[in-house]
Amino acid sequence: MSLANGWIIVCPAGKEGDMEAAGDSTLYIEYTERGLRKDGTENTPRRPSGKDQATLASAWFDEADITSFSSQPWYPYRNRIGAVRVLDVWTPRNGKYLFDGLNNCREFDLLKLDTSLCDSFEGMFRGCSSVAQLFDLDRLNTEKVVNTSYMFLNCLALRAVSIAGWDVSAISETDHMLSGCSTYVLAGDQQAAFLNRITSSTAESGIWRRAIQ
Repeated sequence: MSLANGWIIVCPAGKEGDMEAAGDSTLYIEYTERGLRKDGTENTPRRPSGKDQATLASAWFDEADITSFSSQPWYPYRNRIGAVRVLDVWTPRNGKYLFDGLNNCREFDLLKLDTSLCDSFEGMFRGCSSVAQLFDLDRLNTEKVVNTSYMFLNCLALRAVSIAGWDVSAISETDHMLSGCSTYVLAGDQQAAFLNRITSSTAESGIWRRAIQ
């Protein structure tokens, strides 16, 4: 056995075949044991406990970068995902298009997402039209990030996002980062110049700035 990051989509019990359902499932990302069973087949990531839950899909990450829409391993089930929860430290090699297209996802618990290897957040939440707030993003490591273009494109329900903890010194590409949004952006003085690039020039409530695209 070895330890590895895996992903599992948990749906309500008995609903595994209901592909018309929208937002009824949770995507968990966890660090757990990966190995072979006695019959030689590979095990799957463990499902969080719950007698009223069933496994919709699961697999292990095979170190492939997510570099385009539809290359996420959970892409076929994207309409079912209503929440994302990173249960253990997860360090993807790229943040590009990471959660692109999860249009029915309302919640992201990303406190254990480690982005220290990422040089791009391009399209990271593009099309996540149901999420209302993203305060967990405040603690993301952005030291290597140079591209945040299209990061929140068409996040239509997004009302508040925090970047107050970001190191924005390396970010040079911000095209359409907030297009389609009317969110409030929480930032600090050190992000003032960056804020001027990605939002309108009207400041509201001090460090809050509303992006109206």
